Amino acid sequence: PGTQVQIAAAWLIYLSSSAFKSGSCSTDKELESRLRQNEFLDYAAKYWGEHAREVESEICELACCFLCDLGLLSCAAQELPIYQYRYSQNYPKITALHYISKVATWPV
Repeated sequence: PGTQVQIAAAWLIYLSSSAFKSGSCSTDKELESRLRQNEFLDYAAKYWGEHAREVESEICELACCFLCDLGLLSCAAQELPIYQYRYSQNYPKITALHYISKVATWPV
């Protein structure tokens, strides 16, 4: 569990970076640039919850801070369907509860 705490915390700290506070990108070009500049964004946005599955109580505060920031949340949510739709604006605008249900397999 110690390793999973460190990994989950690292991804949440990464996703909480000021680089993502501006929220979702408004154009495909902007999104492509963000992904080039932040190579781990796609993975972190989609899979941090898997690393947190068995250690949710240890990372709860970090997760809550991330999920309560609408800019950070919309940035991460934009990554969820990127390979499905291939357009930066064709993604569901979701709440923190919807997002967490897609990336985590632990009880909310």
